[in-house]
Amino acid sequence: MLEINKDGLLKFLSEAGKKSERDFFRSGDWQHHSLYVGGIKNPLGVDIFFKGNFVWKMRYHRQPRDFPEKYLQHDVFPFLKKALLSAPEDMPFRGPKYFKELDFEYFFDMKGDWEYFTGIERILHVGDEVFFQDVMGGLIK
Repeated sequence: MLEINKDGLLKFLSEAGKKSERDFFRSGDWQHHSLYVGGIKNPLGVDIFFKGNFVWKMRYHRQPRDFPEKYLQHDVFPFLKKALLSAPEDMPFRGPKYFKELDFEYFFDMKGDWEYFTGIERILHVGDEVFFQDVMGGLIK
């Protein structure tokens, strides 16, 4: 089994989260593949490869509430991106535990660590939940 350096993986995840828009990002021996099948409620994911070996994954399933797609695309998801860009360096694969901007609040409740984790992300707007998704991921062993 390929030994994965924690600091190297977390540094790459942080870099990929800030530089990749979608689909594919490469830096040195690391590759980041985003899985997106279209649609607001479809499952999504990220696969990480090191030296061509599949080493880490994350999957998430979105559950936006019944709001117009325009509201989600123009208000909720841009806020989500800001929250994700403020992720802590030691856990750069989603956002911080809490992030607030204007009337939006982001929460990420996670159990586990970079090797294996599950969690739920929530976004509130003026105190009402407008979005949540279940998240899980970790090393490929």
